[in-house]
Amino acid sequence: MSPRYRDVKSDQIPIVERKGRTQIKIICGSLNNLKCPGQDIVIDSEYLDILALAGSSFEHPTKLGNTVLAYVISGKGFFARKRSPLLTKLRGQTILILTERLL
Repeated sequence: MSPRYRDVKSDQIPIVERKGRTQIKIICGSLNNLKCPGQDIVIDSEYLDILALAGSSFEHPTKLGNTVLAYVISGKGFFARKRSPLLTKLRGQTILILTERLL
């Protein structure tokens, strides 16, 4: 089966804004009834690119049985109030992202 994202352009990726403090790009999966541009994906996956400004937070439920990997690329963000910039092994719970001013 050939790749499903080969011809997806950045202007085709849906973006969800929350309270002007968080921006979520839906690379794969769906959020707020918006779906990613790739279709007929073989596995049930989500890929969200999240920009969370200082003083913001983002909560997102994960599906039971799915594995979550999340990390901070720049700035100071943490997961689940543990002050960890890397989150692994979360299964079927809600992921919580906090930026520095909310801790």
